[in-house]
Amino acid sequence: MTNSRSAILPVATALVLAMFVGCAGKTEAPEKGPNVTLSGSVADASSGKSIPGATVADDGYGPKPFKGATTDEAGKYSYMTWSEEHNVTATAPGYKPQLLTLNIRQTGKERTLDFALTRE
Repeated sequence: MTNSRSAILPVATALVLAMFVGCAGKTEAPEKGPNVTLSGSVADASSGKSIPGATVADDGYGPKPFKGATTDEAGKYSYMTWSEEHNVTATAPGYKPQLLTLNIRQTGKERTLDFALTRE
């Protein structure tokens, strides 16, 4: 019996070692997709009226690919984006763009950014 145990030990050690070596090259974390719903509204800063057809999109500061949406008739938008801090810009014809930063201190899977655009 001593001989069969001593024969199994090197085989078991080799199997465990092979598992570690096989996993050693896989140090990358799995790529995460957009994981937060960003929603809010875009309105005229002076009148408070909603701006339908405005574009709200991730700006060049932050993870790629950039995400975005167009406001509906009520000036509301919603899209999936990244939970990391990054800039979001609202634009509409006849208005100056407004840039806001998505705050990473907020928790949860939903964030809100409301924009108030001023006329050009």
